[in-house]
Amino acid sequence: MKGLFVGEDFCCCMGCAQAELRSIWEGRSSWEDGPMPYVYFHEQDVDHVIEGGPLNLAFGAIGTVGNVSDALRFLGRDLTSTLRQCGLEVDWFGDIDRRIAVRMAWDRRAPALD
Repeated sequence: MKGLFVGEDFCCCMGCAQAELRSIWEGRSSWEDGPMPYVYFHEQDVDHVIEGGPLNLAFGAIGTVGNVSDALRFLGRDLTSTLRQCGLEVDWFGDIDRRIAVRMAWDRRAPALD
């Protein structure tokens, strides 16, 4: 899979994000054939992190045909490997039906000083 879509604070919830991804995929140019892999977190995920939970990342592919379990498992492993290389603590055990959990402590930024 190529052309990974990455969404930060993408839509309000999982249902709206999935609908928006489908719309983006359907609006692509004809030269962009094939499935569109994605990873994102939405507004409710941010709220969960602020409350002390992990940041849950949704991942998958829009426009797939047939059994793509192996491709999605590879995508999940690639994402978790990249996150770990960046020094993040990641929980994901190869289940493509589970989201990737990134453990972190939420800190608000201090206001800018003039």
